[in-house]
Amino acid sequence: MKAIVLCAGKGTRLRPFTYSIPKPLIPICNVPVLGYVLSEIKKTQVKDVAIIVNNEIKEPIEDYIYNNLNNYPFNFSFIIQPEPKGLAHACLMAKDFVGDDSFLMFLGDNIIPFCASEILTDNYSFQEEARILVKEVSDPTPFGVVEFDSSGRVVGLEEKPKNPKSNFVILGVYIFKPNIFRIIETIKPSKRGELEITDAIQKLIEENKEVSAKIYNGTFIDIAGTEQLLYANEFVMKNILNINNLISSSSTLYKSQVISNVSVGENCIIKNSTLKNSIIMDGTNLEGVNLRKSVIGKNCTIKNHSPVRISLSLEVGDNSTLEFY
Repeated sequence: MKAIVLCAGKGTRLRPFTYSIPKPLIPICNVPVLGYVLSEIKKTQVKDVAIIVNNEIKEPIEDYIYNNLNNYPFNFSFIIQPEPKGLAHACLMAKDFVGDDSFLMFLGDNIIPFCASEILTDNYSFQEEARILVKEVSDPTPFGVVEFDSSGRVVGLEEKPKNPKSNFVILGVYIFKPNIFRIIETIKPSKRGELEITDAIQKLIEENKEVSAKIYNGTFIDIAGTEQLLYANEFVMKNILNINNLISSSSTLYKSQVISNVSVGENCIIKNSTLKNSIIMDGTNLEGVNLRKSVIGKNCTIKNHSPVRISLSLEVGDNSTLEFY
């Protein structure tokens, strides 16, 4: 079995950070989101992993993997999706890489602990054409939604429906047999102009192919915006690392207080400041500020010249300077 990770999206909802950092490389507790996805794949028997990227982000993602993941037992391939035409189109780009193998497919911007082991449990038979990881949520409308019959069999899927037929949503973890590529080549773009993976799976169902769903009861975080990014940072800190804060050893704190759920990257200088529920990326300098629920990009300077500290909640992109008087 092989694995592919879809990383070619633009990440527009995470701007300004994704103007300069590919979304899969946004740090959570000083580790890129992609690192958590690959650590899940590492728990399986997979040896060959393809990362689907666009031309703009191929080089930084390659650099991250080759400079930081030398101990991972993978043969990496990097495949270009030339245009953002949907998840199914991104999947199709891996047709030659996959060959005749069944394969795992992951989205490169989700935090789903134990997702790989979860989808492979319950005696996965390798006879199924597809298996999807699903979770019950309160509002399924932003997701692909799964419909079950009375026996629990998957009978339908819809992408972002206005009137969902269930509260079970697809989490972005899949197992496919290579027949999925034939299906993708026959589907038409959706109203969004994209080839939807839900449409491809729906066509498998219509051809009476076996599609199963594994219900996941753990935490699922779609890093859709800053709120989810901060929540993911807090979740990983409390539930995976079991710590209150994470301060890189190369960073310096002077007359400052770090209260809780704060990650500070490498080579930062924090002076006369208080931080809570925030992400501070590499190379940033802070002075005289109280930050709450803030995300500060790389190599930023935020300085308060007043003798009285100011309280702020900020989203600041890389290489920015803010001064207060």
